[in-house]
Amino acid sequence: MYFLYNTCNIVFIRLLARKSTQVGLFEAIYTTYIARFINTRNVNLQYSKMADDTFKTQYSQKSPMSGYTFLDNGFYDVAGTMHEALTEQGVKYALVGGAGVQAHLATRLTQNGEKSLKDCKHVLGVLLRPTCDFDIATLDGNVEKMFRVGQTIQSALGLGFDPKIQRTLKFEPRYAGQEPIFVQYQLSAEDFQGLPGMYDTVVESAEEVTLRLSGRNGITLRVAKPEYIVASKLTRGSHKDNMDIAHLLTVLKQTHGNFGFEDVRAILKGHNKEQLFSNLENICVDLGIARPELN
Repeated sequence: MYFLYNTCNIVFIRLLARKSTQVGLFEAIYTTYIARFINTRNVNLQYSKMADDTFKTQYSQKSPMSGYTFLDNGFYDVAGTMHEALTEQGVKYALVGGAGVQAHLATRLTQNGEKSLKDCKHVLGVLLRPTCDFDIATLDGNVEKMFRVGQTIQSALGLGFDPKIQRTLKFEPRYAGQEPIFVQYQLSAEDFQGLPGMYDTVVESAEEVTLRLSGRNGITLRVAKPEYIVASKLTRGSHKDNMDIAHLLTVLKQTHGNFGFEDVRAILKGHNKEQLFSNLENICVDLGIARPELN
């Protein structure tokens, strides 16, 4: 799934595209990587310089991506159990961050759980950026309730549980060599970096999505709307945040989804960060996405 790190893997995406029934989506993915992450403004690379040294120049300081996606049984199980435990404790929440992007991509490509994630594993294996974290914003939560959520996950899945890290539930994997999974929770606007003024709205307006992994029951998650996730990631502006935005917009376009560009502008303006909207416009230009395609 780590297709960004050498030219041979980019070529492999093209080969997959030719064999896939979702050729248009693979072509869009390929275009995404070429336009945004090879020909980036940071290193000013051109299409004519797509040799191995291009990747060495851009990614030599980056370690390989690690973590999990919803294609991984353990990560999927923690997500579903987390939702059930939060609901049982009366805690309303919204999944944000990288796992939130994963959830939006996966639910749109599987028609909200009508297809199994495994049915789309080749596409999702390219699109889903691995992470070890479930970042959630919560309402009506507190440290005691979140501790009980952690205990429920521990009991249901048989994972080692470390509650000692502030605002974090840490779960040790079943098998040696695997990375821990973290539930990082926010209890109030003060914890919500980037867009504190929208905290309650982000949680209240979260969308319920359904995912299904072969051999397991379907799970439900509450995920922050794409506009809030994109606005939040624009305030960070890192390579992985730009990657998430590009993937999300690409899939929204391919699945005929809606996206409120002006909503994102309004969210940023409300936090005196409207200047960051130009970064979203640049990403759209690089992807060849016109606003009417997502309105």
